[in-house]
Amino acid sequence: MTFASSLIKKMRFGRNRVHFGKYTTTAATTGGDIDTEMRLCDFLVPWQNKGAAIATEVAVNEDFSAGPIPGDAITIVHEAAGDGYWIAVGR
Repeated sequence: MTFASSLIKKMRFGRNRVHFGKYTTTAATTGGDIDTEMRLCDFLVPWQNKGAAIATEVAVNEDFSAGPIPGDAITIVHEAAGDGYWIAVGR
């Protein structure tokens, strides 16, 4: 029961950064923390591409409504044993 996230690519657009990564899980794991390697994250979009038939979307379990949040531990929740990708924008 493990959740792992890794960074694939980093890009800069003006003062913003865009980071791309992937996450993998085993067994009945249904989520975990993503480290975007950013000081602050404005938003994160995850999507699942592997696992059982995907009945529910991946959810970000953080509140971005008040502004950016620390980018080192953004929690996502997904279906059991699902793998996927994520994109984050921040600084």
